Amino acid sequence: MNGKKELEMPKQGTRLKHEKGKYYNVDFHFDKKRSALLVIDLQNDFFHDDGVHHKNGVDVKALRPKIPQCVRLSNLCREAGIPIIHIRYVLHPDQSGRAADAGLFIEGARPWLVHEGLRPNSWGAQMLDELGTPDFDVEKNRASGFFGTYLETLLRGIHIDTLIFSGFATNICVENTYRDAWVRDFRLIGIKDAMITHDPFLQEASEKNMDIMGHCLSLDDFQRILEEAKD
Repeated sequence: MNGKKELEMPKQGTRLKHEKGKYYNVDFHFDKKRSALLVIDLQNDFFHDDGVHHKNGVDVKALRPKIPQCVRLSNLCREAGIPIIHIRYVLHPDQSGRAADAGLFIEGARPWLVHEGLRPNSWGAQMLDELGTPDFDVEKNRASGFFGTYLETLLRGIHIDTLIFSGFATNICVENTYRDAWVRDFRLIGIKDAMITHDPFLQEASEKNMDIMGHCLSLDDFQRILEEAKD
């Protein structure tokens, strides 16, 4: 091929592919040894009845039906030896208690978080208990898990090139992290059943975007791929 060496793709597991020419991503063979699960913002303050979201009028019960699928995905990855990385929204207060690093999005969309919630080392900033213990934990203060964090350094250090996505909110923190992973040349898998948002229309739109940049699968389909992956 004009003297150029073709990129060698991992010859392992199920091949993930799309209709030729339709999307921007690349086909690849799933390799669980080079994959990691990112679990984004499934925190007490967002989902628990005692969290600040519920305290400020957010219908957290409407968000919780997919939590069992998120737990199932985490357990599948844990059993397969795939590293699990929890990415948590954490806001740091100044001397007055006001979140010094909240930014315009928080101030506009969730203004109560300027004054309370998601504080360092607090119960509210912790992930839901049922998700279990992660292999790694990353704190962020913006929608993307890559912005201002050590996430990319960590992923390169443990030789990961494929990311599996779960979390909240699909159209904001999950999709922003997904897009930032795409421009960094990671291979991407979004799990529809394990990504949560308030609006079904926004959920569907994000799933379509993710399927352009990577692959958006049902949890059952991902489990099948995981079972077919070789050790």
